[in-house]
Amino acid sequence: MNNTSTKYAKALYNSCKDSKSLPTIQKQLYNVEYLFKKVPVFRVILITKRINNEEKQQIIKAALTQFSPIIIEFISIMIKENLSNKLLNIISRFNRLVNMRADLQKIDIITAQKIEKSYLDNIA
Repeated sequence: MNNTSTKYAKALYNSCKDSKSLPTIQKQLYNVEYLFKKVPVFRVILITKRINNEEKQQIIKAALTQFSPIIIEFISIMIKENLSNKLLNIISRFNRLVNMRADLQKIDIITAQKIEKSYLDNIA
């Protein structure tokens, strides 16, 4: 299944890099990842068998109106192909591709004092 995750991550990356929308898509994918991890209703809608795929796509389209059409289409494809359970892995691989191409490295910073959220948003 890793090949599948890599294939979809590369396809998403290639569709975004040409349109110069990588930063926007990457931020929105972080939001999708957050929703999947922290909002049980979002995750259940994607992975449940009780809702058919067409209804899932309608729900996602209605719920994510502020998101790029690329993100909505990407999630719709994950639903159609029954790959919703691989969503986090695909997002992770997509982020690795973006960071590799941008020559960025992920680092962890440990501080003695808590850093304000506004400061973290500015450096992110």
